[in-house]
Amino acid sequence: MAKEFNKYSKENNLNITLNLILLTPENSTIFFNDYESTLESLFKKGSDKYDIIVFDVVYSQKFGPYFLDLKKYLPQDHMDMYNSNLLSIIGTYENKIVGLPVLLDYTFLYSNMNLLNKYEKKIPTTWNELLETAIYIKDKEKQLHNRDIIGYNGLFEDSEIGSFAILEFIYSYRENINSTFPDFTSQNAINALEMIKKIKNEISSDFIFSSEIYISILNLIEEKILFCKLFSNDFNLNYTKSLIPGHKEGISGTSVGGYNIGINKYSAPEKRDSVIETYKFLTSKKIQKELLIKFDFGSGIMSLYEDEEVCKNVDCEVFKRVQPFGRPNLISYDYDSYSELLRTYVYEFLYGNSSSYDVLEKIDDILKIYNISIYGDNATLAYIFYFIFSFFIVFMFSSLIMLYFMRFESYFSFLSTDFWFLVIIGIICILCQGILENGPRTILKCELSISFLMIGSTLILIPILHKLIVNFPEENKFSIWIANHKFIFIIFFIGIDIIHLIILSSLYTIKQITPTEMKNFEICALESKTLSYLDIISITVIKSIVLIIILVLIYSEWNLKRTLYDLRFVVLAIYTDILFLIMLFFMKNVNDTNYISHYIKNSLFYLLFSLLNYSILYFSRIVMILLKKENDESLFIKNINKQFINNESSIMKTMEISTSQNQSTTTKNIIDNSNFNTNNTSNSSENYSYNNNNTKGYIIKKIYDYHRKSYSSSNY
Repeated sequence: MAKEFNKYSKENNLNITLNLILLTPENSTIFFNDYESTLESLFKKGSDKYDIIVFDVVYSQKFGPYFLDLKKYLPQDHMDMYNSNLLSIIGTYENKIVGLPVLLDYTFLYSNMNLLNKYEKKIPTTWNELLETAIYIKDKEKQLHNRDIIGYNGLFEDSEIGSFAILEFIYSYRENINSTFPDFTSQNAINALEMIKKIKNEISSDFIFSSEIYISILNLIEEKILFCKLFSNDFNLNYTKSLIPGHKEGISGTSVGGYNIGINKYSAPEKRDSVIETYKFLTSKKIQKELLIKFDFGSGIMSLYEDEEVCKNVDCEVFKRVQPFGRPNLISYDYDSYSELLRTYVYEFLYGNSSSYDVLEKIDDILKIYNISIYGDNATLAYIFYFIFSFFIVFMFSSLIMLYFMRFESYFSFLSTDFWFLVIIGIICILCQGILENGPRTILKCELSISFLMIGSTLILIPILHKLIVNFPEENKFSIWIANHKFIFIIFFIGIDIIHLIILSSLYTIKQITPTEMKNFEICALESKTLSYLDIISITVIKSIVLIIILVLIYSEWNLKRTLYDLRFVVLAIYTDILFLIMLFFMKNVNDTNYISHYIKNSLFYLLFSLLNYSILYFSRIVMILLKKENDESLFIKNINKQFINNESSIMKTMEISTSQNQSTTTKNIIDNSNFNTNNTSNSSENYSYNNNNTKGYIIKKIYDYHRKSYSSSNY
């Protein structure tokens, strides 16, 4: 191909030279042993070493991001030459065409015509026909003392060829020609595996089925095999090529192997036009025709099978009737590992004692992502938690009606009605995280989950912080401003949360957990980027500062009579939250191995966290109301009368004491003034030193003094 292009380039004065670099054991041991990893390494480095790359068709999905979309660079008539259905199987990545086939490999059934003609049997088109024909001919040959006839080779060896054979056989058991690949746990797949084992046991052997391909070629040359599956047969012309049989007439199946050719997106832009011109030549109809005639490989240009010259050398009718399917195109899972597991599990059945259903379920589990959903797996468990979460959400909202009963106002006086609404909404936000555990994991669910956690915690904590600042024992401008701008105060903290959420929204990814011999499931994960770490640290620091300020203010106002019991409930709630956050940290850092336990653990965490906060901060007040024995209305009137009488007597007492206090104060001032001059200098010196060197100690002392004092009401 390289020689032909360079000749073409010279004849047409293109001034382009194509250098073909073949990676062989002599010049690249690493590549030979791990072809996929070598390509991946080149792409991840953004290497422009190679402009045009030939790659296995199975890697179109995995390496698709690193190739140019050919639809944008090649003429439409050039793209239209290739079979669109075939390209969708082997050359597509996210609706982009990233590779055109340079050659295709199909498997066919080769039938020993000497034996078939001898016993007047036809080439089989179904597996039952193949089995019956082989049994009949083998029995007849045994009667002639020929015990060497092999009914079918299978090619179920321990290599990629074996994976081809497994997938082809299952595909040949689909319902009709337009059906997709059967589910691994379907009855069709079970029937396929049972037929494979039946064929092996009745007309072949473990040795023949598991032998490498060269054993099949030797048997074909010696005509010891009746039906032989191979990619191509240039060894014995007494065998006739036909489609792989199916479980029904007209149904067949062959896995598409071979190589695509793609354009490296990292190739130098200044060479782009030359690269495109070269690529067009390599994928032209002329080159494809030459390859087809010379090597008898398949081509993606179906019109070639109408060419007389081609059909003189190639069985065009067979190629036109091929029913290809692509091997699994995997992005998140290494194909080579998948292929190896596929063979391991199937061979446990084929050459061992495992049941067909068990091994097919294990194969299905390789790629299947399990989750708890009301529409799928473990629906009962999902419904139980869904009902529990829904019940408590409705119950919490309904309980807010207690705020509108006048006789219960005193029980909810710690916060205003609108703030109680915010606290309950915050608790419900935390609860809603549990609902998000249902169903498949998505980026949107990950973003909603962290949003509910951050905004929910803000709506719980900030109304409490606001109340504590307003109730501060000593009047100050900050407390007054906060009291008069409470919603600006709340919005400020929510705004901080929103900024963090905007940053995190682009950093979430879905991580697949693949436990050994267990079910795969997915979790939300942040990409390992500096920005994500910084944002999480920032969130943690801000939330921690808020908690510390709340605890300091609670300590300062600990004996404030009006909020005496409220503060104790708040402290209990905060310590509970801290304990749960520590638990959450350890939960996120423990490797889960079971999707059911992961679901239950997360759901219970969000449920208990929400219920404890709700019970301590709000429902405890409803319990106090229910346990109250006296009539609240009469108690309310009695308290007002009592306060009125106490206030009257207090005023009278204050007026009587006032005169005597004034007199004593005057006397005291005279005495104090006489000592003022003597002690003034030393006191000033002590105060100066105290204010400058012990500011921290002064603040702590002030807080301690506030803590020890008893206040009858708040400032506001």
